[in-house]
Amino acid sequence: KIHLILKKSGKNTLFELESSTNGLTFKNEEKQIKFKNKILADQEISNVSVSVWENRYVACYLQKTGASKNLFSSVSGDREIFEHIKTIDHITEAGSIVPNFKIQNNYVLYFGGDFLRLAYSKNLADWEVANEKLHSEPKGFFGKSSLIVASSFLTHQGILVFYWENRSSKKHSHYILKAILTDIRNPLDVLEKFDEPIWETSAEWTKYKITPVGVVKLENKLLSYWNVAGRGLFVITHPFIDTTVKIKQNVPFVIIKKLKQNPLIAPLVHNFWESKATFNPAAVHEKNRVHIIYRAIGEDDVSVLGYASSSDGIHFDDRHPKPIYVPKEPFELSGTYGQKNGTYSPFASGGGAYGGVEDPRITKIDDKFYMTYVAYNGWSHPRVALTSIDEVSFHNKDWQWEKPVLISKPNEVNKNACILPEKVNGKYVIFHRVYPDILVDFVDSLDFDGKTFLKGEFRIEPVRNRWDSRKVGAGPPPIKTPDGWLMIYQAVGNQDPTKYKIGAMLLSLTDPTRILYRAREPILEPDKWYENDGFKTGVAYPCGAVVMGSKLIVYYGG
Repeated sequence: KIHLILKKSGKNTLFELESSTNGLTFKNEEKQIKFKNKILADQEISNVSVSVWENRYVACYLQKTGASKNLFSSVSGDREIFEHIKTIDHITEAGSIVPNFKIQNNYVLYFGGDFLRLAYSKNLADWEVANEKLHSEPKGFFGKSSLIVASSFLTHQGILVFYWENRSSKKHSHYILKAILTDIRNPLDVLEKFDEPIWETSAEWTKYKITPVGVVKLENKLLSYWNVAGRGLFVITHPFIDTTVKIKQNVPFVIIKKLKQNPLIAPLVHNFWESKATFNPAAVHEKNRVHIIYRAIGEDDVSVLGYASSSDGIHFDDRHPKPIYVPKEPFELSGTYGQKNGTYSPFASGGGAYGGVEDPRITKIDDKFYMTYVAYNGWSHPRVALTSIDEVSFHNKDWQWEKPVLISKPNEVNKNACILPEKVNGKYVIFHRVYPDILVDFVDSLDFDGKTFLKGEFRIEPVRNRWDSRKVGAGPPPIKTPDGWLMIYQAVGNQDPTKYKIGAMLLSLTDPTRILYRAREPILEPDKWYENDGFKTGVAYPCGAVVMGSKLIVYYGG
């Protein structure tokens, strides 16, 4: 059973006991918690943690006396009458005793504060605090946070210690539930510091006063309980961490190595159409060559697409002298190509204020190359367009593209579209972006009629308080691997809002809306001169990627 020690709103100030077999529905046991015939009011204690020891229940709780507070321990045989053991004078933060566990005949208590700490006791009365500090959260953009130990459990891998990272301010409540794994043979030895939060209070909760209540394990699930002022007690269900997370075997974090040859494609002053900027290239590896289609801006400030190819993916020795794709449709250009006819728009990106075709992605499916791009007429909302070209024409450089069609909704800024190279469960999969999320759609056909648009059926969201916390967008079409679809993506974080960085995630092969793994840090950041020069500084914007042998080559605009 799961037992809650709580005080109900509108009743007296006494703690009561409720029990549940499923963690969701609780029954009041009509019991009041007493300490040796003394009824304890809720104004006096907080952060109650109860550990089971055979037929006994050991409680740790903070008790306030005047302006100070201390950790107390008590024991009970019936969950109703708790016998006070002793005040733990030198510990002033919430703690949890590891249930049914001793080492060298010592009970083990984990407690928080600025750091996670540990204390030993042979009798639950006299505690010796270890000098070593187990863990702390680094001070970052959001300042220093305090740690509150929630509970601890024995697993086959070690001792799982769950804690809340408290980032609350006077105006907003903000808690993150996390965990560490320590060694059973030495509880001071941290085997794993799990970087991914188990859960984080949602944005909707920040306006309420939130108090974390407890964390329990029920079968293969983890349940966390939260008190939301004015709304009641909430429970969140999580997968139990030792069944979903494996200990890392010292796997190094992957960083993309920038080539000394960068930039691979640069503007050509003598070419009217690409004299100002060349960036954001789509890429495909076909017939032993890497083909890239890149966005270019010239003297007319209109975005067009150029072409180049390479045998090694680095040295592009075949560069087409003219653009291979220019805006022709009304939704792509405000006037006549080659002339400045438009009105400057707030939707302009990376230069090209007078419209055009932007940021292509290309995917080969069967005997066709499908190209998605951003169509922008210089004044209204940029939208996703789709065109295609047959394989023979592509390799013959006979740039006879199919008439493009808009596939995203009107009056909505939609960008970063790409298509998986094969169907999943009989459906084509299209990724696109409406701020701030990556959206995913499953469609029966790629023959859009200009009246049917992407719906945004599923979404991949930014991660709050991480490097990709503000907005995310798909990069190149995801690459199929034995372990999943590798998605390279671009993102902006609230901590560094002026920079576009590159990240990576692995999506399920059978359900590409499901993230299997996600890089906790960017794999590339814009710190070179060619990423901080031009129309927009601090940009690393990937649109193409290919695999050549054992190497992954990512092409991006800076």
